[in-house]
Amino acid sequence: MRYCMHLAVILTITIVLTITATARERAISEKELYDKISAFWLGQLIGNYYGLPFENNYVDEPVPFLVDRVYTHADDTSIDINRDDWRGYIPIFMDAVEGAFADDDTDIEFITLHAVEKYGLDITYPEITEMWKKHINRRIWVANCTARSLMSK
Repeated sequence: MRYCMHLAVILTITIVLTITATARERAISEKELYDKISAFWLGQLIGNYYGLPFENNYVDEPVPFLVDRVYTHADDTSIDINRDDWRGYIPIFMDAVEGAFADDDTDIEFITLHAVEKYGLDITYPEITEMWKKHINRRIWVANCTARSLMSK
């Protein structure tokens, strides 16, 4: 029985390695790459912006309607929106801070992009740490907060 188990593991590993080794690299044009990266950033930013008023309110179930605009404290009171903090007042808040603000859902992406622009694709731990220490210092939550705290030790 033990022999069969070892044989099954070896065969599985062999099959996975064979499939992986035969995978072909796919080339895309610079225009297509630009389009895909732009779509990623737009989707990330719009999702964060539109989702903030509902953040942590719909954990067990999705928002029960299409979120196709910014919802605020002034919307129908039957809609579960964060009305007790800045997330329910996004248009007002954005005017007050004159644009964008730090957000734990995009901090890593923006800081990594900044580090890659500054140091190239082979960024090191000290370089990314330097970027975090310089730029991620307010409104940091959960895992990002723990990571940032460890960087200061």
